Amino acid sequence: MSAESSNTVAMTQSEQVLDGSSRSTATTLASKLGVGEQTARNNLKKLEELEIIERLSEKQRDKMALYRFKSK
Repeated sequence: MSAESSNTVAMTQSEQVLDGSSRSTATTLASKLGVGEQTARNNLKKLEELEIIERLSEKQRDKMALYRFKSK
């Protein structure tokens, strides 16, 4: 599997995990997906850049920042 397709799979899995709850942290997401926290953070950052989710923390480097789907 190419790096690009594995990123797509990881992002899709991340979306599915977030869909089951109103909010999630990178740590929770990593645990549910069986990936490292950095991988989970990277996936969340990509979903945020695509304006699919939003980060709910004011702090720049908040390891416990919550993420949720953007309101429509």
